[in-house]
Amino acid sequence: MNGKRVKCPSCATVLGVPGQFKGTLCLCANCQTKFTIPALSEADILDLIGKKRNADSVVAGAIEADEPQPVAADFVPETVAAEVAMDTIDGFPTGIDGFYLLRIDRHGTLFEFPASILTGTSLRGAMPRRCVRCGETRHIQYHLVIYSHHMTESASLESQYAPSRKELSERDVMTRSADEILPMLPEVRKIPAPANLPMPYWVCDMCSPSNMVFAQNRITSSGESTCRLQIQRIWRAEEFLVAAGGKDSRAHKEILKEIEGNAEQPWDTLPGAVQQRLQQWYHPHKGERFVAYIPDRSRVRTQDGMGGVVLSNRRLVHNSLRRYHEVEKGEQLDMDFAMSAGKMTLHIKTPSWEVKQMVVDKHGLERLRRAMWQENFPAVWH
Repeated sequence: MNGKRVKCPSCATVLGVPGQFKGTLCLCANCQTKFTIPALSEADILDLIGKKRNADSVVAGAIEADEPQPVAADFVPETVAAEVAMDTIDGFPTGIDGFYLLRIDRHGTLFEFPASILTGTSLRGAMPRRCVRCGETRHIQYHLVIYSHHMTESASLESQYAPSRKELSERDVMTRSADEILPMLPEVRKIPAPANLPMPYWVCDMCSPSNMVFAQNRITSSGESTCRLQIQRIWRAEEFLVAAGGKDSRAHKEILKEIEGNAEQPWDTLPGAVQQRLQQWYHPHKGERFVAYIPDRSRVRTQDGMGGVVLSNRRLVHNSLRRYHEVEKGEQLDMDFAMSAGKMTLHIKTPSWEVKQMVVDKHGLERLRRAMWQENFPAVWH
């Protein structure tokens, strides 16, 4: 098969594709971006992708005229496969034999390691036991990393490759060790061992696992099995690496360097469902920065985001079923809290409006007080 190589316009991954598909639609197997394969000459293509590339930059593309699907492994040109096998790994060592950090970019943090590591439990149990999206440590359940033959988002494959599911109690999640939990989880079907062994990542009940974890299991020309794992949230990737045993390694220092310049924002720590609900009534002004959300606990937890208080660097905003209020940072604020009928209630008074009893919990009250102090709100607490 005569093959071509093209670069994905989104993530710059080099894709191996059959030559006869020039001018048709392609799906990048790394970032899932759809684009048209350029009808270029061989010289143009070589000029486009450059003569030098790293081993982590070549994956199989996906081609179909109407609805792109990941291309089969045998679609990768033999010449490209041979060149990949000759490349050397260009990455940051983690202190674990054969385990490397390949890159950090807007798509996530990409690791590579021999599949043989998965026979143990240290790596498979290293995903932080918190929501991979928002960081919540409660109300979380597992999803499985699917090491398919091309780089694919795991959540989209889970029903196909791991249809049986055992629900874990919150007590199990909070108290059991990885060595205890891993035998309770199903193996992944249709994936060669040891990449079929269960490796959980965790998502809360109000977040989606979509586009959070990507994985791949590749067979090299020497017959060895190599895995790649991409974690979208860099903060979860750092926690994963530390739990796997890579603390203070070159890879860990590289991740910390990226984190220093990209601190996790308070908005990013909210579950996806809560973000969507808040966007219905909290509309930030130009240059306004979200600081904290305190839910109204007169509602059930699964309705978080429908009401409560949002604090920004400029305003305090309150929303309930019947009323919407806001007050600018410089205006007078009188705050009080008390216990009533076994519930903690918050009293908010401003020059123009008043909320007499908003039910809050201990964590919400602490979050509000800390946020108001950090943002220098001139509030008087009684």
